[in-house]
Amino acid sequence: MSETRLEYRYRLLAPEELTARLAAVTLVVFDVDGTLTDGRIGFVGAGADRCLFFHTHDGHGIRNLREAGVSIAWVTANRFLGVAERAKSLRVLYLIQGRQDKKAAIEELGLPWEQIAYVGDDENDVPSMLAASVAFSPANATQPAAVASHVRLHLSGGNGAAREVCDLILRAKGFAPFVAPDGVVWRKP
Repeated sequence: MSETRLEYRYRLLAPEELTARLAAVTLVVFDVDGTLTDGRIGFVGAGADRCLFFHTHDGHGIRNLREAGVSIAWVTANRFLGVAERAKSLRVLYLIQGRQDKKAAIEELGLPWEQIAYVGDDENDVPSMLAASVAFSPANATQPAAVASHVRLHLSGGNGAAREVCDLILRAKGFAPFVAPDGVVWRKP
């Protein structure tokens, strides 16, 4: 069975330049609401934390990326207990919550933007997207985020967009999926 080749739309970057930049990424920063979730927020009851849904494929992709040596950060202007719990379960290195100025928060980590990929879906992500070496936007991103991105993903936030990012970075770094008796692992051929 042949693998379906997906075509991506690139802003300002030729495919070769995109691959080179992705290969140099050491940190992937994901916005949370609308990127790792579908953007909907539900309330369970009075005084309860908000209800957010994360896609299992995204979580698996994040684990694959982390195991390949790429650090993960989540950044959100909100503060939810559920986000912290999910980040902990995936061993996300940096969780930044309650920060309106996401770009300043990321800069406090002390990494050069040339090593950072950013995934965002809305206006408050644009400054970070413009600074990042590679900026991604989910298929359902707002127009400002879509215009600021280098890569507009095929999948929507909360529905596999993060996994799509993870797989693109792994491939650019020379990893390929390998089917082993105990499951699929990403490794260098």
